[in-house]
Amino acid sequence: MTMSVAATAPDKATMTGRAWVVTTLAIVAIVVGLNLLFVWKTDIFGLLRDARGRELRTSRHERKAKYFLNFHYVPENFDGLVIGASTSLNWRLPKITGYHFYNESLLGADGSEQRKFIDKALETGHFKVALVGISRGLTDRHDLQDGLGQADPHEALGSFYSYVLSVDRFLHPKSQYATDGSWQMTEVPELPPPGGHYMTTPLDHKALDDYRIMTQHLLDHGTRVVYVVSPHYGLDLDGSGPILADYDRTVLAQMPPAPVIDFNGPEYKYFWDNPVNYNDVDHLSPAGADLITTLINQHMHELLHDQ
Repeated sequence: MTMSVAATAPDKATMTGRAWVVTTLAIVAIVVGLNLLFVWKTDIFGLLRDARGRELRTSRHERKAKYFLNFHYVPENFDGLVIGASTSLNWRLPKITGYHFYNESLLGADGSEQRKFIDKALETGHFKVALVGISRGLTDRHDLQDGLGQADPHEALGSFYSYVLSVDRFLHPKSQYATDGSWQMTEVPELPPPGGHYMTTPLDHKALDDYRIMTQHLLDHGTRVVYVVSPHYGLDLDGSGPILADYDRTVLAQMPPAPVIDFNGPEYKYFWDNPVNYNDVDHLSPAGADLITTLINQHMHELLHDQ
């Protein structure tokens, strides 16, 4: 007895379905493979390959990026830290001699965010010096903003955030975001008038406590700390002088003892009274950033008794 061809030949629909599945799986495998190759090659957070000697940048979307960079990149390439809000974001760190500084400062940073960065960096790093900023915004809140509270290092394998950061870095010139974490802020055409109304924000004690604990952790790890009080424009024009002086005293009284460079002091009137040094009342112009970094370099070495 002969068996019919129809009974033994593969069903055409079955063949088509199998081919579709195989093709789909192949495409998925290629896409996944290309994604892994891309993220490994770029490794924008320094989490997948050796971070030593590399030059990694952030972008305006920098919160989670700087946190991830503190896993390996910062501890393995820097021996000094600048910690603070955006008032110190555009300092010219190569002008500070004797150390290799990384700028942990953030736009709108608070003390709790900075503690998260530094606690991570101290897990593997040893830092000789930390310039710890004192500015009003650091104690306005204790939020972990822009997804920082849910940051997961697995994002290095190709998260939406990692691609946003990659595109953002591609669209901005390299000169704007330095490999030491600093920004290059453009100069504004005209300085806005002074105004101290924002200083009525209540002090957030959780943010201050986190900032204090962070600083103590640095000292416990053998890091020498220098506090830097950020200069505010027009202290004698908007009534902010006494308010800021009281704030600085209150904060410093709760922080671990360390030397202080107070740029709101009367001896720096030539700095905080000169509009050329500012983009607005708190943020420095390129000229102001150059000058303050030169002054910090001079006074830091004096206070630390560096030879």
